[in-house]
Amino acid sequence: IPATAVFSYFGKDVFEGTQAMDYFIDNSEDGAVIFGKNIFFGYFGTADTYVMPEDIDTLFDGCFENAVCKEIILSEKIIHISENCFKNCKNLKEITVPDSVSRIESGAFSGCTELEKVNLGDKLCYLGMKVFEGTKIKDIYIGSEMLVLDGAFAGCDTLENITINENN
Repeated sequence: IPATAVFSYFGKDVFEGTQAMDYFIDNSEDGAVIFGKNIFFGYFGTADTYVMPEDIDTLFDGCFENAVCKEIILSEKIIHISENCFKNCKNLKEITVPDSVSRIESGAFSGCTELEKVNLGDKLCYLGMKVFEGTKIKDIYIGSEMLVLDGAFAGCDTLENITINENN
């Protein structure tokens, strides 16, 4: 798959049952499996900090699941954080969600047992079920664009304060 290819969608199980994933993982430069120019399939590296390439605009479901990073810096082009995207990233302590993101799907940060701080962008309008389940988040800010909180804080036992933008 040439690095110049740009995809609008790439099915999650496209390589299931093949040896292709082993090839992609073994031949990645830093543990990141990227399809074409814009699809982030998964991170299998061991760095404390991972900086995502700026052309990435699509994240696969569970693409950072079980990653060992303490910090992940997301591309400013991402508009959607997929289901279980960061699930069980046990070392992740803080993350900033770019203003470009409008949706965070179910379980995106569930099981991130060290996660204490999430900076949500002001353009975020949807948080799915149990997004922060099992984290250490105490405070959260809800921006002016938020429309749907679909059980986002279920299982978030440490949450103490929710601040809502006065224009919401």
